[in-house]
Formats: sequence, structure tokens, C-alpha cells
Amino acid sequence: MVNEEMKDQLSMNNDADVNNPQAEIENTDNKELKYQIEEVSEEEEEDFEVDEAEKQRYDKLNLDQINEEFAKVLENNDLSYIRPRVLRLYDLHQDIYENELKTISAISDDEQKQKAEELLHYKKDDFDKLWKQYLDRKKLLKDQYLQSLEDNYQKKLAILEQLKNIIDNNEIPLKEAFDHFNKIQEEWKAIGAVPHNKANDLWMRFNHYVDQFYKKVELLKEMIEIDQRKNLEAKIELCEKAESLLMDKSISTKEAYRQVYELFDQWKQIGPVPKDKKDEIWERFQAALDKIKENYRGSIESQKQRRESNLEAKKAIIDKMKQILSEEITTHDLWQKKTAEVQDLFNVWRSIGPVPQEFNETIWKEFKSLVDKFYQDKKEYYEILKTEWQENYNKKLSIVKQAENLVNSNNWKQDTQTIQKLQEEWKKIGFIPSEKNEYLWRRFRAACDQFFANKEMYFANLSTQEIENLSKKEAILKELDEFQFNNNPKEDIERLKNIQRQWYEIGNVPYKDRQRIQDAFRQKINQLFDQLKGVRINESNEEFKQRLENILHNNNGIKEAKSELYNINNQIKKLQADIQTWENNLSFFKVSANAELLLQEYIKKIDNAKTDLKYLEEKAKYLKQAIDSSEKK
Repeated sequence: MVNEEMKDQLSMNNDADVNNPQAEIENTDNKELKYQIEEVSEEEEEDFEVDEAEKQRYDKLNLDQINEEFAKVLENNDLSYIRPRVLRLYDLHQDIYENELKTISAISDDEQKQKAEELLHYKKDDFDKLWKQYLDRKKLLKDQYLQSLEDNYQKKLAILEQLKNIIDNNEIPLKEAFDHFNKIQEEWKAIGAVPHNKANDLWMRFNHYVDQFYKKVELLKEMIEIDQRKNLEAKIELCEKAESLLMDKSISTKEAYRQVYELFDQWKQIGPVPKDKKDEIWERFQAALDKIKENYRGSIESQKQRRESNLEAKKAIIDKMKQILSEEITTHDLWQKKTAEVQDLFNVWRSIGPVPQEFNETIWKEFKSLVDKFYQDKKEYYEILKTEWQENYNKKLSIVKQAENLVNSNNWKQDTQTIQKLQEEWKKIGFIPSEKNEYLWRRFRAACDQFFANKEMYFANLSTQEIENLSKKEAILKELDEFQFNNNPKEDIERLKNIQRQWYEIGNVPYKDRQRIQDAFRQKINQLFDQLKGVRINESNEEFKQRLENILHNNNGIKEAKSELYNINNQIKKLQADIQTWENNLSFFKVSANAELLLQEYIKKIDNAKTDLKYLEEKAKYLKQAIDSSEKK
């Protein structure tokens, strides 16, 4: 590997002390040697997270999934891969853990609350174990990495010593020395990175000894040119790689800076190029280096501005939290509404991103204290409400039991009104915890549904039965149309009464037919009874006349006849009074299907009484005439 620039300089200063290369290095004007590119510090690494796609995937994870992802990340041996992902998972875990802790604190049921706390505690323990593994792994990998850097440094110091010995030893044949020199170069390139604070000095010393070697051995020009052309090709390739980093929009500025840092390390391992291309190729590579450095520092500044903006956004959220805490929250619904608002603020807080590091802890503590205060106030509020909730629970339980007791009832009208009243009472009862309320509601709803289902089934069956009843009553009407008297009034009356019993035992008919069928039956049965009554009156009159003649032929016949007349007149007065009362009561009947039936019965009762009254009046008239005739004799 030929460094022509330093060879030219050494040719101008042949008296340089090989054993003290630092003196000559300090006087060099080699642009490549003077160029510096800083390694990214661990503090700067904290400003960067995983890429956006992976970040969005992480944001959807729950606590169990975070633990699973954490374990997978720890399987990698690259600390630069592990660290940003672990830190992101740590922040997400803390946010979700705090949120679930607040949610659990609001649970009113102590048993459920204890179970939820235990489950969350187990998840937290699993995460803490993984975090401990990470810290141990991080220390191990970092220690191994730092030790490897130091080992590499010692190896390269040994190579420098070998190179110095080649330069100092004038007895080694040229061919042997050059072969040894090439081997040293390959070993140097294969060793890898060294501690950053020692890298530049080490590289400068190596290049110094290389130039000293070329100065001593004075290789043939052709060999030097071939070597330089190879070096030029290698550096052109590095230029192209650096320039591609500027064009690739999928690579972050931080990643581009890391990769170009590696390219610069490779550049330093490549020897000199043809003198006429030296400045050109270096300026090309430097331009890419400078642009990537500029982008990287610009991204840091941009990120700083974003963090300042995030700080203002989080301050605004804190102001909103203070506003919520200043409000008087006196109802369950209002607490639910404000809890949703706090949760929304918490989610927005999580989505905002980091703030400047010096404010990160203080602003989080302030926000967390406000959230804790809100949930503490909520907890105290619901502690007071537990007594009221229990009372509400007992009220609803009582309603449920009343409804369940009515499930198998068949007092449809009254119980339907009772069920409806219970439903209205249910609506007026205050809040109880959702789980208990859901349990009672399921029981209450089931009881109501069963009652109305039974009612519906009953009336559905009733409708079928009413049609059958109509058919039976139509048959009875036909039987009345065909009724024949057998000249035995008592038997005929009994036959008609039996038909009446059959009629009323049948039950209801469809509503639209009730009035028609009842009117037809009443008309037909009354006509038949009237016919029988006329026969009975005539027969009774004849019997009465015969009995009266027998009485009058007795010694005390007139006295007995007058007593009989007195009794008949009393019966007449009573019937007249009853008829008057009954007729007055007719105006009190309401218009309804049942009232109409009762009204008709009342009218029939009045008609029968008037018939009896007429019969008694005829008996009284005949009796008075018979008494008067007997007294004249």
C-alpha cells in the first residue's frame, strides 16, 4: 500500500527520526490525515429510536406481547440492535403498566381488584427479569467490545513494531522485505477497530511507517503505479458508497452517519493513489462525508426542535389535567366522562414523543402526580358510593324476585300491570357496578320475557279455543230453534235450564262474535221461557181459582181469603219497589263487553219481575172480586 503524499514529504526531509514518527506527523499537510469524523456517543444514541414501521408495531403490543418481543430482541448479539429496541419497549411497558394500575384502582369489587393486581404484578416481574437480563447482557457485550478494541490496539502496536523492524533492518533482502510488508498490511486490515481515542494516532503512525518503508526500499515505479491504481479503484468505490447513502431516502441520517464512519475507517486502511488523482478523489469523498455530517447534525437540531415542541404539547396536556381536577365531579356519568378524557390525554401524551432530556423526568412526574390525584379522587368518590350502590342493588334484587314470582301466574291483566310497574321502578333506581347490574338485568329481563311469552302462548291457545266455543254455541242456537215442548212444563223448564248451563260452561267466543251470539241466545231462550210462563200462569190461575173456592166454602173462608189478599198485595208492593230500584241502576252500567252482558241479565230480571207482578195483580183482582161476592151473599 503506497502513500505517495507522505513519500514526497519524506523525500524532502530525509533526516526525520524513524524512532520518533510523531514529530514528522505533526508537520504534515496531508488532508486525509487531518480530517476528523466523530464517533457517535452513547448520549447521542439516546436521541434515536427504532424506525417508524417497527415503532408503530410496538405501539400495538400489550404487556404480554411486550415481554415476548423483549425476549426475542435479547437473542441478538449486536448491542446496537438491542439497545434502541429495548429502550422503546421499556417506555411502552411503563406507560401501559401505569395506565393499567390506574384502571385497577378504580375497581370497586375487592376480590376482582386483588386478582387484577396479582396478574399485573406477575407481568411486571416477568418484565423486570428480562430487564435484568438486558442490563447483564449489555454490560457483558460492552465489556467484550471494549476488550476487543483494546486487544486490537495491542495487535496493531505489535504490527507497528514489526513494520519498524523491517525499516530498521538493512540486511533483509528486498523481495523478502516486500513480502513481509504485504503480509503486515493484510494483518493490519484484518484486525478491526481500536479504541476511538487511539485510532487516529495509530493510523497516522502506520501511514508514517509505510512511507518510511517505501522511501527505504524505493520500489520500482511500475509496482507503485499498479498499487496506486488499485487504491484509486478502491477509493472510488468508497466514494460511490458514500454518495449512495445521500441518495437512499430509506436510510436515516443517523444510520447514514454510522455507515459513512465505517467507510472512513476503510478509507484510512487503503494506501495512496496516483498523485494527480489524490486531491480530486479525496475532495469527492470528503464532500460526501461533509454532507452526511451536515445532515446528521441537522437531524439532531431538528430533533431538538421537535422535543421543544413536544415539551410545549405536554405542558398543554398538564394544563388540561389541572382544569379537570379543578372541576366538581358529583355523578357517576360525569366521572365516567372525565375518566375517558383523562385516558385520551394519557394516550395523546404517549403519542407525542420525547422532550429535552433535562425536562423529561420533571414533566413526567408532574403529569403522573396529576393523573394519580384524579384517580385517587375517583377512588374516594366511589368508596362513598358503595353504600348507595348496595341499596340500589337490593332494590333491583327485590324487583327481580317479584318478577320471577309472576312468571307462572295467569292473572294476566293485573300481573301485566305489575310487570310494567316494576319496569318503571327499575328505570328510576340509581347506578350499581356494571357487572352486578348486568347480572340482575339478565334475570329481570328473562323473567319479564318468560311472563309475556306465557301470556302470548295462553292467548294464542285461547283464540283457538274461542273458535271451538263459537261452533258449540252455534249448535246450541240450532238446538233452541228446534226445541219442542212435551206438555210437561216442569220437564221443559229443566230442559231449558240444562241448555243454559251448557251455554255458560262453554266459555268465551271470539270478541267480534260475543255480542251477536249472546243476543241470539238470550232472545231464543227468553221466548221459550215466556211461552212456558204463559202456560204456567194459566195453569196457576186455574189452580188458584179452585183453591179459592175451596177456601170460601169453609166457615172462616172469607177471613182466610182476606189474609191471602193481604200477602199478595205485600208481594206486589215489594216487586214494584225492586223494579223501580233496578231500573234506576241501569244508568250506572259502563260501556264494555262484560258490562253489556250484565246489563242484559238485569233487563231480563226486570222483565221477569214485571211478568210476576202482572200475575200477582191478576190474582189480587180475582181474589178481591171473590171476597166481595161472598160478603154480599
